[in-house]
Amino acid sequence: MTDWELWAVAGKVIASEREDVGEFLADRVRCLTDVGDDEGVKIWLAVADRVQQLLMDRPVDPSEVN
Repeated sequence: MTDWELWAVAGKVIASEREDVGEFLADRVRCLTDVGDDEGVKIWLAVADRVQQLLMDRPVDPSEVN
């Protein structure tokens, strides 16, 4: 996934899960870990990082965004 796609997924997850976003992400990572999908875990951890940044309303370094 591209960085842009990860940011887009993060925005969608926040919009759809609202206050349950943390639980949703934890469940997603747990399920992928259980089935041994290392690439899926990596992707969802990257999405979780972006969700956290969006929820914290932290300015993003432009060099980190494609």
